[in-house]
Amino acid sequence: MDIFINVPRVKIEDFDTSKSKKTSSKDMKETIEKARRIQLARFAGTGKTYNSEMSNKEIEKFCKI
Repeated sequence: MDIFINVPRVKIEDFDTSKSKKTSSKDMKETIEKARRIQLARFAGTGKTYNSEMSNKEIEKFCKI
């Protein structure tokens, strides 16, 4: 199944990152570590480690939209 979403055109100027807040390496590391803790809790006892290992049934269970 394909999903299509209409989005407005983005101006090239909007990609100027010099004006935006930069994420430090420390903050990025903390974000990644938090995500890994969530994954470890989610997959406890399943033998799985990463989201990419989820079955269709697990995706339906954990990835509600």
